[in-house]
Amino acid sequence: MRGLIYRELYLAKKSYLTGIFVTLAVMAVGILVRLSTLYGNLAKLDEEAFHITDVYTYNIFMYLPLIAAMCTFMADAGVIIGDSKCRFGVFSYTLPVSDVQLAAVKYIILIGSAVASIGLGLLNAAIICGISGNTLSAGIMKNILIIAAIHVFYFSLCIPLLLGFRVKAAADALSLGLMGIVVLILGLNMDRLREWFGQFTDESGEITDAELLMEHVTEKAAAIRDIAAEFAPFVIIISLAAGFAATVILYKRRVK
Repeated sequence: MRGLIYRELYLAKKSYLTGIFVTLAVMAVGILVRLSTLYGNLAKLDEEAFHITDVYTYNIFMYLPLIAAMCTFMADAGVIIGDSKCRFGVFSYTLPVSDVQLAAVKYIILIGSAVASIGLGLLNAAIICGISGNTLSAGIMKNILIIAAIHVFYFSLCIPLLLGFRVKAAADALSLGLMGIVVLILGLNMDRLREWFGQFTDESGEITDAELLMEHVTEKAAAIRDIAAEFAPFVIIISLAAGFAATVILYKRRVK
């Protein structure tokens, strides 16, 4: 089983090297932008423009390296489709490993990739907070946990989908399906959103109190984040368990 783990890591080494390069590059850009916001040219902007720039760059570069790391480290990197083309499933019957072990290899690597990504994400968050004079707060940790849960959910389901359909379009279909669900939920709640937003606009639709609006948006976002953070560990566990079970079933049904 250890040999199978080494095999998968070797086959995906280019993807991991690319992921490290991209993640470090995004971290470096974020650090330079934040330094410029505090001490460079961006610090010379007028008060309103500076406030907007400061808020956006702080939040974007707080989490962008984490997302970049997860998208590159946790992706399959073509290993499953490559195995299908070379009929590795047939060869695997000659190996002294069970279907459960074959599936376990996929999820051991997935979990390891998630942990490595979170480690880089936490390092980046600590650097951005240090530069900005802030502490690594519980809110930031909750956001990182939610981002991790979303990616674990997605990539846990991608593995059995790729095994079952043996085309990258299966994972793309999952992305479109999840986006469709989000759009549907927003569409069903559009009337409620308009009604809530109407509290802060006049008859012409102009915002009457932008500061109050942002305060309410921040409060609601924090409340949603707190609820999502409570469910995030369960999403991670259930996603991994469901994906692993489906992967075992597919390995049992592979071509002999």
